[in-house]
Amino acid sequence: NALSSTGIAAGYGYIYVPADLVDSYKSETNWSTYANQIKSIANYPLPIQNETITDSWSDIMAAETNDTYNTKYNVGDIKYLDVGGTKVPMQIIAFDTDELASGGNAKITWLSLPLICQRNMNFTNTTANGWAECAMRYWLREIIYSQIESTVRNAIKPVTKTYKDVTTNSTLSITDTIWIPSAREMVGSNSSYENAGCTYTSFFTDYASRIKKLGLGGAATTWWLRSASSTGNFYYVNSSGNATNGNASNSYSAVLGFCT
Repeated sequence: NALSSTGIAAGYGYIYVPADLVDSYKSETNWSTYANQIKSIANYPLPIQNETITDSWSDIMAAETNDTYNTKYNVGDIKYLDVGGTKVPMQIIAFDTDELASGGNAKITWLSLPLICQRNMNFTNTTANGWAECAMRYWLREIIYSQIESTVRNAIKPVTKTYKDVTTNSTLSITDTIWIPSAREMVGSNSSYENAGCTYTSFFTDYASRIKKLGLGGAATTWWLRSASSTGNFYYVNSSGNATNGNASNSYSAVLGFCT
């Protein structure tokens, strides 16, 4: 009866729960009373006051075409993106850094400012075949990619991404459209991470800069990196901004990254 005599009980507002549990909440005894008001935490409304780019996404793409993007915009600027009906603030974290699969460099690298979901890297504690065949990558490519507004989705550039293969203790590469960062990209050089690939350490300079939150006013929480650390663990960034590792089946948060 915790919600008795509240606005929720009167039919106003929503209850936000982990995405994977929405259907469970809607059918559970007592919670089912509020079934029409239960939504995924990924759809929690985010503030728009911190959007720093007033140009449309089409304007941004035009600036890339005429090579004025790095004078019109700055690293750290934010533009909201529609992903499946949710407005996600995307932040510029680098210019001319990621290697295009076709050669040369992508002009702008974007990473979501908040965490967009809570998911596991794999359904069991395995890193077999690493990032290339993990459940997180499949979910991004097969589910999230199609939900990105078409103007941006059509402008996303395939880039070459590196990932750690713990079986051979080597760094492999793969072509990706959307992705989560690697340990090397976020933290820099370390013998335990990838030994090749770009870095974003000029933007993510310390622990504090790597802290991310889930939803409006949410607490800092852990979020996955695509780098395997052992046969059962992937690296992640903890709530203090430090890179550590955990079981692949743990439900941590994730960001959305892509290049245009």
